[in-house]
Amino acid sequence: MDKPKSTITLDRERTLKYDYNSLALAEKETGKNLLTDIASLKSLRVTDLRAMLWAGALHEDPELTVEAAGRLLKPSNTGAVVKAVAAGLNDFFGERS
Repeated sequence: MDKPKSTITLDRERTLKYDYNSLALAEKETGKNLLTDIASLKSLRVTDLRAMLWAGALHEDPELTVEAAGRLLKPSNTGAVVKAVAAGLNDFFGERS
């Protein structure tokens, strides 16, 4: 069986999963309306990416902090994190290709 597209190896394997609660937390952290601004993944700020990683990982790591999520981000994994965030959002919104 293939791994979900939203699975990424950072400090350990993590699967990013989103629901309205996690998106609300990310909105609170970023100040963005994710229902209208989510299409702009290409123009993510670092704070947006950090918040989306954090919010998506909370389901399996409820003690994860935003700052700890930020420490998981590296220049070498930024592209993979963006892809995992997008895949997790697509899973939630039902836009699997």
